[in-house]
Amino acid sequence: MTDSLWFRRAVIVAAAGAIFGLAGILTVQIVRATGDLDSKLARFEIAATLPEENAAEWLMAGGCAIDPTDYSRGAIGEASVRPFSEWSPELVDSVRESLERQQGALEMLHRAATLDRSSYGIEYRHGLDAEMPDMLPLMKACRLLLAEARVAAADGDRDRALIALATTGRLVSSLESESTLLTALIGIACERMMLAAAAETLVCGQPWTADPAFVEQLAATLSAEDLRAMIRRAFEVLFLRESKAAAETSGRTGEWADAGVTAADVERATAILNGLVDVPFGTGRERFFDTEADASVGVVLVDIRVAIPRQQATLAQRQLVRAAIALRRAALADGAYPVDRAVVPELTGPDPFTGRTLAYTIREDGSAEVALVGADELLSEVVLKSAASVPPIVLPAP
Repeated sequence: MTDSLWFRRAVIVAAAGAIFGLAGILTVQIVRATGDLDSKLARFEIAATLPEENAAEWLMAGGCAIDPTDYSRGAIGEASVRPFSEWSPELVDSVRESLERQQGALEMLHRAATLDRSSYGIEYRHGLDAEMPDMLPLMKACRLLLAEARVAAADGDRDRALIALATTGRLVSSLESESTLLTALIGIACERMMLAAAAETLVCGQPWTADPAFVEQLAATLSAEDLRAMIRRAFEVLFLRESKAAAETSGRTGEWADAGVTAADVERATAILNGLVDVPFGTGRERFFDTEADASVGVVLVDIRVAIPRQQATLAQRQLVRAAIALRRAALADGAYPVDRAVVPELTGPDPFTGRTLAYTIREDGSAEVALVGADELLSEVVLKSAASVPPIVLPAP
C-alpha cells in the first residue's frame, strides 16, 4: 500500500472522527439548551389538584355537558351579547327554555365558583407540542352563564344572578391565570362580555340593587387578575416555545421556520411586544402597526400585537365597571354621588386603552353617568364589530 493511500485513509478517518465529535458536541449543546428551556417553561405550569377541587375541571365538564342544539338555534349566543332590555319576546322565551334544558350543565359550572384552585393541566415544558385545552366548551359555558345572569336579574332573582356572574368570573380568572396567548385572548374576550352583564345587573332596577351588601357581592364577582402580567407571560411563553423549537432544529423556529426566523429574531420580537404593553393604544396607535419594526426582526407581529390593545380594552372596561360600583357604593352611603372625582380612584387616572380619564357626570335628577371616552372608535380596529362598543353606565339616583 502506498504512502499516499495511507494518508488518504488517515484523512478520512480523522474527518469522520471530527464530524462525529462535532455531532456529539452539538447534541450535548442542544440537549443542554432544550433542557434549560424546558425548566424555564415548566415554571409556568400550575400544580395539579384533585379533580373535585379543580375549578377548571368543573368548568370544562359543564361546558362539555351543554346541549349543542341550543347553540344551533343561536338564542344563547345572541342573549350573551345583548342587554335584556333589547331581547325580543321570542328570544326571552327561547332563552328560558334553553336554560331549563341546561340545568345539569349549569349545576356543574356553578361548582367552580366556590373553588380557589384551577389548572388546565397545560404542560408548558413540551413547548409547541404541549396539549392545549379545548376552548369551545368554555366559550359556550361563558355565554350560557351570561344568559342565566341576565334572565335572573330580570326576574329579580338576586342570588341566581350573582352565582351566574361569580361563575363567569371564575371562568375568566381560570383562563387569565394561565400563560398562553390562546388562553389570554379567550379569557379577556369572556371578561369583556362578563363586565357588560355585571354593569347591567348593577343598574337593573331591582330593589336589591340599593342594598350595599349586593354592591359588595357584585364587586367580588369581577376578575382581579393582572392582565399586564398575563400578556407578558404569554409573550414569554411564546418566545420560550419558539426558542425550544429553534434549539431542536439547529436555530430555526417552529411556527416561523419557513421564513428563516431564528431564536434571536424571536427574542427581539418579544422585546418589541413587551415594549408596547404599557403604551395606551389610543396614544400610540402607530406603534401597533409598525411594519418596519416587523421587518427588522423578520416576523409579522400585527396579528400578535392585537392582543395588547385587546387586554388594554378589557382593563379599561374593568376600570369603568369598578368606577361605577365605587360610585354606587359612595352614593348609597352618603345619599348622593360624590362631586369630587378623587373619592373614586378609578376616576383619577387615565384608562390603559384610550389613555384618557373616564367621563363622569352628575345629573340634575341625582343620577350619574360614567363612560369611557373614545373607546368605541378604537375598539373597531382591534375586535369584531359586535364587540366594538362599551356603552356608558347610567347609575340611578340613590
